Amino acid sequence: MKTLLLIVGLSIPVSYQSFGQTVDKELIEIIGKNIISYHIRYSLNHDLGLKYNAILNNERYFFTRMMPDCNYNLSIKVYDSKFNYPDSTYKIFEFVKIGFQMQSDSTGNSWSTNSFLADDNYLAAINPLTKKIKFLSGNFFISPFSSDFRLNEKVPLSFISYLKIRSNHWQPENISFLKSNRKKLCFIAISKLFNKEILISVNRNDFNEIDINFRGKHIIY
Repeated sequence: MKTLLLIVGLSIPVSYQSFGQTVDKELIEIIGKNIISYHIRYSLNHDLGLKYNAILNNERYFFTRMMPDCNYNLSIKVYDSKFNYPDSTYKIFEFVKIGFQMQSDSTGNSWSTNSFLADDNYLAAINPLTKKIKFLSGNFFISPFSSDFRLNEKVPLSFISYLKIRSNHWQPENISFLKSNRKKLCFIAISKLFNKEILISVNRNDFNEIDINFRGKHIIY
């Protein structure tokens, strides 16, 4: 069951290390807020410390773990990405977090969640002039960016470059077209992260919506 929480007026700082081109701290903070908000919105009750609906299970309040205390930050490392964005005014960066690690200047603590697979790597494209961000891949809220690619459902191979970016947090290799039906275009790949075959399904009504599962645990309708 998905639990909706409304967050108002929060200031969530994010610490980061950059291993490539400089990324403005304010943009990293926005990405960090997206990650935290998504995890609060979609974590399972077990990770949220809930019995059911919005009833707390114990006194280990999830909101004290998911939201950093004063002077603590969500630790994120920033790397240049191997991918190029179709719109050359944007540059893609890789953002890496290990669990939820909250750090101050001198100390740190971390915890992990069981609600999400492939939860460490994120991709975002940034326009350095306008400071606009496109959230591309990972367990955060995704930008509607499929229209930036020249996708044609009659030519399934036109989706490969797009899916390499969109599903990057699963580290897919050898993406290939499998089949299509009335609702979906279905592709298969090998996840280097899990060393297993995965199924990537694209919603034919909205190419921004994809579903990723281990193959064999998903029924193609």
